[in-house]
Amino acid sequence: MIPTLVLIEDNKSLVEYIQDFLKIKGECNVLGFSSGIEALKYLKSEKPSIVVIDLGLEDLHGETVCKEVRKLYLDVPIIILTGDKSKESIISCLNAGADDYITKPFDSEEFWARIKARLRNASETHNTNILQAGDLTLNSDTLEVFRSDEKIELTAKEFELLKYLMTNKFRVSTRDNILYAVWGFSSEVETRVVDVHIGKLRRKLEDGAKTKYIDAARGYGYRIKE
Repeated sequence: MIPTLVLIEDNKSLVEYIQDFLKIKGECNVLGFSSGIEALKYLKSEKPSIVVIDLGLEDLHGETVCKEVRKLYLDVPIIILTGDKSKESIISCLNAGADDYITKPFDSEEFWARIKARLRNASETHNTNILQAGDLTLNSDTLEVFRSDEKIELTAKEFELLKYLMTNKFRVSTRDNILYAVWGFSSEVETRVVDVHIGKLRRKLEDGAKTKYIDAARGYGYRIKE
């Protein structure tokens, strides 16, 4: 099945350009929306393969749209498209639930490569089986996490972060490696994003539990405890 990309961008010329470009590729259907409100109405009834959101929409800020899409779908990749290259903007969007960030102007082939990478990661996540660490169980097929028999509710990024730690549970993962694996960015962005999400993840996993699940290697990174 050909994946469906929902593009939320109020520059109609850019929407048409991307539609034509990906039509030539023949590997992705593109549905364009110039309104964040209209796009969200559509997304409430139809699940896409991936969503690309312009940050500077006229009716809703792109970050707001991103948060609403993430509430609807935990497993759908979200890419932010904008001319704002500031670290503050990048970090804010990643914290809002975005998986990637492309700045304008962009190269068409790089844009398509980013799309394919996120679609591939989503597919791999869906096909991965159950991960176990102590009494923690992570099921990538159902996107569920359990501590013994208790279900732990996680955001999309918290789920990806825990999955990465559990996949690499026999070694300490550096902040740089975590940032690249989960957010797709190098340490030039901000490794503090990792620390913030680790803190949120710890609070959810350890709420009412006697066990501490995540160890910190001071000045280096983190490791899930077996």
